[in-house]
Amino acid sequence: LLRPGVGNFYTREFYQQVRDRLNTGGIVSQFVPLAYLTPEDFRSVVRTFLDVFPQAVLWFNRSEPLLIGTTGQRLAIAPKRLALLEMPGPIHEDLQFELWGREAQNQPPVFLASFGTGARGLARLSMGGAVYSDDRPVLDYRAGRVLPTDESEIPILRDLVGNLEPITTVVTEATPSLIDRASEMRDAHVAEMLAIASVKRRF
Repeated sequence: LLRPGVGNFYTREFYQQVRDRLNTGGIVSQFVPLAYLTPEDFRSVVRTFLDVFPQAVLWFNRSEPLLIGTTGQRLAIAPKRLALLEMPGPIHEDLQFELWGREAQNQPPVFLASFGTGARGLARLSMGGAVYSDDRPVLDYRAGRVLPTDESEIPILRDLVGNLEPITTVVTEATPSLIDRASEMRDAHVAEMLAIASVKRRF
C-alpha cells in the first residue's frame, strides 16, 4: 500500500469490476497487508470487500491475511477437494512448502489451520468501517503514514483472534480428530503472529 495507486485495488468499484468478470461460483483472493493499515482502515477494507462479496472468508498468511470471496452461495471445502492435498498431482506439488516453518501445506490439518473466520466473523470485524470508493481515495494517503514498526498491527491481530470461527465453518464432513489438530495448530499460528508483531514494534 505504500506504492501510488495501490489503494485503488481496495475500492468498491474495483471489487465490482472483479465480480462482473467472474462466473457463478468464481473466487477472488486478495492479501491485506496489516503492517500498513490502522485498525480503522482494516475495518474499512473488510467492509468494502464484504459489500461486494458477502460470502467471504479470511485465511492467515502470516502477516498478510487473505480475503477470499465468491459469487456462489458459500465458500466451503468438500472432503473430495480436501483429499487432493495428499494425492499426487499439481495441488499436492504446489502446496509442498512450509508457510509456518514447520510442516508442508499439502497436509489437511496444516492447510486448515490457516483458516481464520467466515462471513459472520468478518461482519463483526468490519463494524463501523466505511466503504472505500474511487471518488474518495483516502486509503492511499492514510497507509503511507503507517510504519511496520507501529503498534497498529497488534490491535488488528487481537480483533482477528477475538473473531475466529470454528474450522468447521469452512470444511464439510471433517473428522473430529482432523478439526482438533487443525485448531491446535491455528492457536499456535495466531500466537506466533502476535509475537512477531510485538517484536517488530520494538525495532
